[in-house]
Amino acid sequence: MTRGVQRARVGWYLGCLALLVVSACTSTPTAASSATPPDELASVLYEISHPCQPPLASTSRADEPASNLFVETVLLNVPQGMATPSAATISSIAQQPDVQLLGTPHLIGKLEERTAATFEQHLGTLDQPALSQFSFVPKQSESGLRILEFELGFSMPNADPARNPELARTSFLVEGRPDQPLLRSADYPGNPQRKVLAIVKVYPLRSQDDLRSHFECKMRLHQSALEQR
Repeated sequence: MTRGVQRARVGWYLGCLALLVVSACTSTPTAASSATPPDELASVLYEISHPCQPPLASTSRADEPASNLFVETVLLNVPQGMATPSAATISSIAQQPDVQLLGTPHLIGKLEERTAATFEQHLGTLDQPALSQFSFVPKQSESGLRILEFELGFSMPNADPARNPELARTSFLVEGRPDQPLLRSADYPGNPQRKVLAIVKVYPLRSQDDLRSHFECKMRLHQSALEQR
């Protein structure tokens, strides 16, 4: 990874530090055209597979209610026959053939409210499906687990430059505890030989200190990922 890319990634983290209301920070999604280089994929997987809690250098108490959630997501386009790994073997995905990183949406949302992000609008011709929309609704179960309902929108292949691509949707649900990787697969629109593999982590935000501490942890993980490479 070049120094310019490193500075851009750090700037991305710092730019998100000021956000506590519903907002989004994400890498640019790409059309499904080629596999992501294993070293680049390994860095992304390293960051989402390592915990940030505990401890966080936060002044808020763990028993305080958290109406805001930071939701970190890695979306992959993988072969339909690829087995879904466990949380402990996420790093093995980087060694699988024909895996493409679709995007890494990071959003802050509120319980029982839909949070949405719209990516680059693809107009005219399009050879492959491209991730265009991303949204989720976080809920809390009676057992205290976090439940998140996700919906993805894909701009579909389109050969007519006079028409905009049609939008296809796919959805999935994850349930689990904070700061633990949650894995789920969903249909990949327009190609039954492929599927979307989602890796999700959720962090409760009780104060601005929680958000700042979380991003400090993410920057440390990013540096560790670079050292691993």
